[in-house]
Amino acid sequence: MSTSLIDSAVWEKWRQFEIAENSPGFFLDLLQTGLTSTPPLMASLKQAFADQDIKNVIYFSHTLSSSCRSLGASQLASQLKDIEWAARATPPTIQNELLPLSQKMFEAFVEELKREIARIKHA
Repeated sequence: MSTSLIDSAVWEKWRQFEIAENSPGFFLDLLQTGLTSTPPLMASLKQAFADQDIKNVIYFSHTLSSSCRSLGASQLASQLKDIEWAARATPPTIQNELLPLSQKMFEAFVEELKREIARIKHA
């Protein structure tokens, strides 16, 4: 599995972990957890942008970035880190222009998770 959005090496490491730990279904559970936990984070980040809430922009961009990176979406995670660091700057800024790109990448990420989950379930 390799897309421009997902680093296949990350997914392969999780698959190898599943084997090494003799934990069948671990990778599928990880993807399903990502699929259910990340959309509310993106929704909260969008709301923080709408509210111009620096504290929550930092929190949700950081949390979502970490989740995306652990699931192999490094480019998306980097984009979210850019949002976080802009909000942490002095003076803090909310980079409104980054949200649409991050949201589009996030939507593609969610679709990739869904495809991989379906592939695993039907294998």
